[in-house]
Amino acid sequence: MCTIQFNMGILFEEMKKLRDANERHKSIITLNSFYTDSYLRLSYLALKRGSSVKALDYCKQAIEKIEHSKKIRPDLALCLKGYIFQEIGDTTNARQAYECVKKKYGLEDPFADFSLMRMLYEDSCEFRDQSIEQSRLIVFFFIGFFRKISEKFD
Repeated sequence: MCTIQFNMGILFEEMKKLRDANERHKSIITLNSFYTDSYLRLSYLALKRGSSVKALDYCKQAIEKIEHSKKIRPDLALCLKGYIFQEIGDTTNARQAYECVKKKYGLEDPFADFSLMRMLYEDSCEFRDQSIEQSRLIVFFFIGFFRKISEKFD
């Protein structure tokens, strides 16, 4: 029963009937509070509406259910949590969520690995850009410094 309802929720999402999709997924977790896919869809829908707090709350609920169940892999929930944190600019918590996939659960997840690599690349680009800017400032400082010295000797 829940699988059919879930698929209808996905269909509503694809038809851009997000309110109906939201209600469908909420009704599923009322029927079966361990149907974690619906928590994750609710999380994604909340993020699409711009409610990152609600999205993270649904993600948290899914992770709690997954940890209680011990039968469901938590990598999808953790990757969604990392993605939400990235979307709101919280790279520290995003990294922790992605790293938790491997460190805490020992799972291989290409999305988590790729996201961590992308964040590392973005950090290195930012560091490079800051280094270039610092180099320019140092050059301008020394040019100004040497001009003042040369003016004193003229």
